[in-house]
Amino acid sequence: MWAIHHDPDYWDEPDAFRPERFLSADGKQFIKPTINFVPFSVGRRNCPGETIAWMEILHYFAETVKNFEIFTPPGLKPEFEIVNGLVARLVPQALCFRERKY
Repeated sequence: MWAIHHDPDYWDEPDAFRPERFLSADGKQFIKPTINFVPFSVGRRNCPGETIAWMEILHYFAETVKNFEIFTPPGLKPEFEIVNGLVARLVPQALCFRERKY
């Protein structure tokens, strides 16, 4: 899975965090990736819960952004360094969450 998602034959700068690669040229529409992006596998044995997982991820993210202002502590810049392990992830970093008042 990791090798497919980091193959330079399919991805320009495969190790760079660039979510905009999944957006249209005007940045307004999501482009569903081709076979080289398979977080839930493909074919007969793909994950039956993929749709539910995406809905839950979107719901969790939307609720978090709706209810909190998220920012880095004063004087710190966000880092986008990747750590490889069983799953590639970003280096943990400090974030501040301030509850939004409506």
